[in-house]
This record gives sequence, structure tokens and C-alpha cells, in this order.
Amino acid sequence: MASSVCRGGRERLGPEGTAGLVDLFHHAHRDWTTEVLGLVGDRFERRLIEEASAIRREMTAGFAALRGDMTEGFAAVRGEMRAESAALRREMSEGLAAVRVEMAQGATVIRQEMAALRFDILKWAFLFWIGQFFAMASLVALLIRFLQPGRA
Repeated sequence: MASSVCRGGRERLGPEGTAGLVDLFHHAHRDWTTEVLGLVGDRFERRLIEEASAIRREMTAGFAALRGDMTEGFAAVRGEMRAESAALRREMSEGLAAVRVEMAQGATVIRQEMAALRFDILKWAFLFWIGQFFAMASLVALLIRFLQPGRA
């Protein structure tokens, strides 16, 4: 039935009218397609801009949160480093004080041992001098005895 309508329309319009009508439909279709594509392109661009803006906002918020987290993390690390540094200084000063106490005690022990050794050295030196004195006194007494004129 559609083909009979088309044939009937061609006969009424004639070849030039049919060609003009087809040309009109063709131009209308092309214009409509161009207009629809333009509208779709505009809508796509607008939607793309909206989505890109939303992504930028999300990225900005994410970067701000990341910066905040990093700042808090760095502050926590600095605090921990200060606390550990103070603990290390305290341990070092305690260790240094303990070394000083041990050195002082060691020096006291060495002084006591040196005093005892000095006393022993003086005691033995005194005994040696006394021995030398008696030996010399004995030699002098013998010499005096043998050198007396009446004793030869």
C-alpha cells in the first residue's frame, strides 16, 4: 500500500516535484542532523565541563585532606623525635654520670693501693737501711779491732 501511495504521489507531483520533495527532505534531514549533533555536542561539552569541574573539586579536597594528614603526620614524627632525643640525652647523661662515679671509685681504690705500696716500700727501705747500718757498723768495729796497735 505504501508503494501505491508513493507512486500516486509521484504521478501527482511529477518528476521535478518528486525530485524537489526528495531534495527538501534530504536538506531537512541534513539540517536536522547537523542541529541535533550540535545540540548533542553542546550538551556533551557542558556535561564534560561539569564532570571535569567536579573531579577538580574532588582532587582539591583530596589534596587538602592529604596536606592536612601530612602536616599532622610530620608534627607527630617531630614530637616523637623530640621525645626520643630527650630520652637519649637523659640516658647519655645518666650513663656519663655512672662512668664518672665508677672512675672516681676506681681512682680512690688506686690511691689507696698506691698509699699501701708506698708504706711497704718505705718499710723495706728502712729495713734495708738498718741492715746496711749494722753491716757497716760491724765492719767499722772489726776494722777498729784489727787496727788497734795492741792487737795484731
